[in-house]
Amino acid sequence: MAIYQLIEWEVAPGRQQDVLAMEGVFLAAVQRMGGKPVGGFTTAVGDVNRLMALIAYDDFGKYGTAGEIAQQDAELQKLAQASGALFSSVNVSILQPTAGSTLK
Repeated sequence: MAIYQLIEWEVAPGRQQDVLAMEGVFLAAVQRMGGKPVGGFTTAVGDVNRLMALIAYDDFGKYGTAGEIAQQDAELQKLAQASGALFSSVNVSILQPTAGSTLK
């Protein structure tokens, strides 16, 4: 069964466009790690300055392998270094679909 990684970033005030400009580099890194980007989101109503990404992995094993690959991915490490000051906080959750979910 697939699992989903939900990453939520609280972006420093006035820096959301800077972060969105890096989206392509981030998505390419996710794909190199074996993840499948499901969607990227901004908040339309509610807490402002929040960005979210939902990434699918085939299973927990693939997710674990992705973490190992991330540690060796020079481009992703460079992105992390460059973007650190852009975020107030980052939260990562691993989600499993329920029986009624359209995502499996």
